[in-house]
Amino acid sequence: MNTSGRWCSLAALLWCGLAASPTATAFEPFKVSDIRLEGIQRIAPGTVFNALPIEVGEKASDEQVAEAIRSLYGTGFFQDVTVKRDDNVLVIELAERPAVARVQLNGNDQITDENLSEALREIGLAEGETFNRSLLSEIERSLREQYFALGFYDLSIESTVSPQPRNRVNVRIDIREGDKALVEKVQFVGNNAFSDDTLNDEIELGPAAWWQFFSDAGTYSRQRLSSDLQALRSYYQDRGYLNFTITSTQVSISQDRRRVHVTVNVDEGEQYQVGEVALAGDLIFDDKTMRALLSVEKGDLYSR
Repeated sequence: MNTSGRWCSLAALLWCGLAASPTATAFEPFKVSDIRLEGIQRIAPGTVFNALPIEVGEKASDEQVAEAIRSLYGTGFFQDVTVKRDDNVLVIELAERPAVARVQLNGNDQITDENLSEALREIGLAEGETFNRSLLSEIERSLREQYFALGFYDLSIESTVSPQPRNRVNVRIDIREGDKALVEKVQFVGNNAFSDDTLNDEIELGPAAWWQFFSDAGTYSRQRLSSDLQALRSYYQDRGYLNFTITSTQVSISQDRRRVHVTVNVDEGEQYQVGEVALAGDLIFDDKTMRALLSVEKGDLYSR
């Protein structure tokens, strides 16, 4: 506190918890006659006032000022917040985060600009939005997930932020997609009724044959794995295994990120046959006529 003048300041150190008590800051509580905002350009005053836990006519204390600073930082709109006192006026000095002037994508051949831009917009990175540097790691994580789902694991992403006039920034995202990962092997654990070879014949994932070299055969993607798991369920449940379940799957990537090994753990359960076949309800035709139309009979293997 500056005892030689009317100004006393409580800097954003409070946000970090460095000023833990009124004694530490020697900030005397006072009744707020007015609140003055300084430094705002794009952010509406109402946004600031809505985030403040202090109103005109209330007493301002160390705890309330610290909470005000935390709340204003929490909006994500400001990179610096300082609270001062001018007599009984509470002065809020704010430094706004820059706005995003442009988002540029480079190297994305497998995913269109439109789809990537939509994904970035959902995270909060779009032209005109407030730029938050802490979002960059979340953005890169989201992009990686999208590419991993398509089987691109040999991937690199680099973000560059360039300051522009009028407190704006350009964001450039350079992507090197690399090659799609190829499935080296799919193996099964827990399958007693059918061999690995039999089950592999029912799914798409697996090493490509030599004549499929120039096609997408043999490439890994989460969508293909999901489709194959459903094909396995259908295969078992159409052969009497009513309670067949896939307990887990493991996907391991080679060190060079170009080869994939898939392990599918299954619980086959018991094989069921059809017991009695009964017809119920308000039947228009007699039982014999209706049964002649049925393809399922007692003793058949259960088929979903």
